[in-house]
Amino acid sequence: MAMKASFSNIDNVFLDWDDVHNSGLCSRRGVFCDNATLSVVFLNLSSSNLGGEISPSIRDFSNLQSMWGVC
Repeated sequence: MAMKASFSNIDNVFLDWDDVHNSGLCSRRGVFCDNATLSVVFLNLSSSNLGGEISPSIRDFSNLQSMWGVC
């Protein structure tokens, strides 16, 4: 949720990134996890029209291999 809070989400594309709409992080839009470990390995933020900065909490995704849509 810290990642979500760090962006200005102009088009509300991450409106469903909350505990009400999703049962876990791996079921959220743009988040792809390793099925065996359920750890985040890829984030696809392209076509999201986001602004802001990437939160330092990105370090919590210790198995993250790549991200799209971030300059």
